[in-house]
Amino acid sequence: MKLDYKKLALNFVAFYCSQATAEKIKRAPVYDLRLLCEVAYTGIHYNPGDALTNGEKSYISKVVKGIKAGALDDVLWIV
Repeated sequence: MKLDYKKLALNFVAFYCSQATAEKIKRAPVYDLRLLCEVAYTGIHYNPGDALTNGEKSYISKVVKGIKAGALDDVLWIV
């Protein structure tokens, strides 16, 4: 069974992000996606990667992959 990265990314945004954060993530350059997702996940703004376990880092990587694949492109509530 193949993991649906787009669906994972949409679920992440729905659960962990406010609309303002989701808009930032949608507009962010690719190199900022991981940091923005880590901040949304942990709520920590300074070096959030230090607060994540390896499993959580893997989860964030999959979310970023889904966002890069265009998961947020068709979401209407994110302007």
